[in-house]
Amino acid sequence: MRSKVLMGMILALGLASGCEKKEEPTSPTTQQPSQTITAVDANKAVPDAKAIEDAKAKADADAAKAIEDAKAKADADAAKVIEDAKAKADAEAAKAAEAAGVEATSQIEKIQSLISGGKLADAETLLKALEDKLATFAPGIQEKIKALRTAITAKKAAESLKIPSLPK
Repeated sequence: MRSKVLMGMILALGLASGCEKKEEPTSPTTQQPSQTITAVDANKAVPDAKAIEDAKAKADADAAKAIEDAKAKADADAAKVIEDAKAKADAEAAKAAEAAGVEATSQIEKIQSLISGGKLADAETLLKALEDKLATFAPGIQEKIKALRTAITAKKAAESLKIPSLPK
């Protein structure tokens, strides 16, 4: 039995010494990076994910702010365009009203001279044209047109009351 134990030990020592793996030295450039994540690497990955989420949230907030700023600028620009258009329209309307007022004043003077000359039919025709556009004139001109109507009506009434002259 001793011989079997002795033989087993020799055999075990022989196997143990013959089983050593000969490792070849590797250069640092050929060394492969570790493919496994260690517990330390996993802890590093969590802050990176948090940083990514923070960056995404900041980008979303920046985008929302940019959109809000662009909308506010567009609204302000649109309001300015509308304000400028209204001012231009008002100026053109005032210029047109002024031109119409000048024309109406000229017509009023002509009607007054026709009334003075006794040409009531011609004065009535011109006055009727002015009365058709009465709402487009300034209040002062409107009053003059109404006064002319009163003058023509009074002149017609006065002429209808004239006593014919007797033949000589």
